[in-house]
Amino acid sequence: MTTGSPKETSDLTNQANSDLTTPSGPLPGFVAALRVAVVAGVFTLVVTALLVWNYVTHLAKDPLDSPQYLALQKQLAADPQNEQLKEAIRELDLRLRQEYFRARTFNRWGTLLLIAGLITFAIFAKIASTLRRPLPHPSATEVWDEAFERATRRRLVAVAGFVVLLIVAVAILAWRARGTVHQALALRGAVPHQSGGELAQGSGPQKESSPEAAATGQDKQSEKSGTVQPAVSTGAPVGNDAAPTEEFARFWPRFRGPNGDGISTHPDPPVEWNAEEGRGILWKTPIDLPGHNSPVVWDKFVFVTGATEDRRVCYALDADSGKVLWQRDIPPTPESRGKKPKVMKDTGFAAPTAATDGRRVYAVFANGDVAALDFQGNILWVKGLGIPDNAYGHASSLCTYRNWVIVLFDQGEPDDDKSKLFALEGPTGRVVWQVTRPTGNSWTSPLIANLAGKAQLITVANPFVISYNPEDGTEWWRFDGTTGDCGPSPTVHGDLVIAGGEYSYYMYAIRGDGSGDVTKTHKVWEAEDALPDTCSPLAFDHYALWISSTSVLACYNVNTGEKLWEHEFPDNTFASSPSYAGGKVYLFSKEGACWVGTVTDQEFKIEHENSLGEGCVTSPAFQPGRLYIRGEKHVFCIGH
Repeated sequence: MTTGSPKETSDLTNQANSDLTTPSGPLPGFVAALRVAVVAGVFTLVVTALLVWNYVTHLAKDPLDSPQYLALQKQLAADPQNEQLKEAIRELDLRLRQEYFRARTFNRWGTLLLIAGLITFAIFAKIASTLRRPLPHPSATEVWDEAFERATRRRLVAVAGFVVLLIVAVAILAWRARGTVHQALALRGAVPHQSGGELAQGSGPQKESSPEAAATGQDKQSEKSGTVQPAVSTGAPVGNDAAPTEEFARFWPRFRGPNGDGISTHPDPPVEWNAEEGRGILWKTPIDLPGHNSPVVWDKFVFVTGATEDRRVCYALDADSGKVLWQRDIPPTPESRGKKPKVMKDTGFAAPTAATDGRRVYAVFANGDVAALDFQGNILWVKGLGIPDNAYGHASSLCTYRNWVIVLFDQGEPDDDKSKLFALEGPTGRVVWQVTRPTGNSWTSPLIANLAGKAQLITVANPFVISYNPEDGTEWWRFDGTTGDCGPSPTVHGDLVIAGGEYSYYMYAIRGDGSGDVTKTHKVWEAEDALPDTCSPLAFDHYALWISSTSVLACYNVNTGEKLWEHEFPDNTFASSPSYAGGKVYLFSKEGACWVGTVTDQEFKIEHENSLGEGCVTSPAFQPGRLYIRGEKHVFCIGH
């Protein structure tokens, strides 16, 4: 056997050891991963810059504070009959609204792209960092290159720090943008789709969670799932002293009528009037405080509310003469005293419509205070729910069940446990039950309907349509599909719940006989054209109608979801929900016009165009031969 010399053997050994300890170059794929990480990093920086620019130029200020818009408004105040000036304001208002919502859409998609860019950067930066590290080549002593390991750790820390900084920047940007989202409703016409605690006078706050649950650590879990939290009573329950059920059909006890659907069964509604000429106007009464809530009528009483930043008032008018029977200032609660809620100009401090059980009237305001008054104007109790974390200002109307008032108090984001649903005892304000909802802030109003042979309390918010048992607040079913800013309130037709809107991307028809999660099992149809952002849908006969943010009235077959037709109103905008009375549809525009007409499978046939003489964002209340509506400055009674 031939062997080398001792020197050659030594040289070969040294070469082998050198091969084992000398790091090789980056592994295959390093350059590609590095390039992707660099591109993703540049992409995130560009998107961040664009989002900052979009926020500063479009979202940081109320578009209606535009110097050009304010100048035109000032000119109109000096020359209120200038039609050319009014048209210029309408065109500018439309352009500002369109620009604002384009900016919001840009911000939404930009944020998603930024998150995608951050994730891509983090993944490929990690891959590049790993591929740059050579495979371990143990030396004879099996000692790693510690200096290389330290350098690798520094690179990973630097990458992680950069990602964290970008995430923090995105979070700050999203929070700042969310703080200005409340401006959007002013551009959309602030909703009369509205809702409405207990601080029984002379009593202390109530504990709202079950002692048994607290002892077992179950409270938080039950809140997360949206289950009921029973109240600890401060007194014996009061029996049901509300008016009989049949009386509710006679009057107009809540937003959009006894069933919350905008449908009147009263005969002979008025179809022609002109407030500027006094024709068809039985009376009109000025209200000194602003409010975008709709009239509530019970017997000889018409109830509305008004509020400013510092004052909240409930009004009772005589239904026959329009005389103010009483007006009562609602004092602040400890939860609201000294605090100012943020609201949109067109939402205001009194957007929610009141409700009555036939014995008391209930009102809720933007500062989270709920009040109960008797029909003589005496305050029975006031409860503070706290200043709501609501982007536009609180606008959800109240409804009643038995002698309980139901308060939908949505706020915050879907996963922060801020949204609540309350049932408050009418005579005392005692919390009968409350539920923590897995939803974000919304501006929809709840309704109670008989579906599948049982009473169901229907609510809509991001991301769920949820049906509750109004007896105890337990959940019947939920549908996952609504998202974003939910403004249109739901309606019920037969066994269908119709809910959704522009920011949910669809209007849905959902069968109301389910249980649990019905997302995949109970959707009958979905519609995606001419969706409303504020106005609630109307369903009657075999029709479903709604008005879009672009002033398009759309008609669908309520049973199949087939679109039948569209009707445009190019010179008007709408915040008032459509109503149905005497076989005719009533449409009130923000400019004060009202169209009365009939619906067929082919068209909306306008029969009468009327004028209120002032702006209108509320929905009408019907009584036999009469229509009550609140305008910008007056409450009107229209009749024969």
